[in-house]
Amino acid sequence: MLSFGDPKNYFGLHWDYPMRDIVMIGDILYFNPRVSEPKMIDVVRAYNYTNYDAYDAILPYVYGDYVTFYGGLFRANIGVNIGETPSTTEAKWDKIGDSYQNETDLNFDSEFRYAFNVIKQAQ
Repeated sequence: MLSFGDPKNYFGLHWDYPMRDIVMIGDILYFNPRVSEPKMIDVVRAYNYTNYDAYDAILPYVYGDYVTFYGGLFRANIGVNIGETPSTTEAKWDKIGDSYQNETDLNFDSEFRYAFNVIKQAQ
């Protein structure tokens, strides 16, 4: 039997209440955990966020390195020096996808934590 843990309670799940009303539309998975408000997640953006490291200004990058940076997934198309971000040296980076981001103006530690609520808080 496959089990799923949610130690940071992103999903608002409870062992005694199985999820209902699960549907995938495009890349978005919508679900109802029944013990909290309906939730959603962009599966591709979540995959990129959890499988690639965020850009680090004190690291150099080599051809083929992947990083997330302000909601994008980027691949170095040449050697990249320290401090050369995807926004300051666009010619050295190819944007190949989207990602949730660590950098956010919201009152959360990341956009990833905020992303799951279908009903968003007013800003």
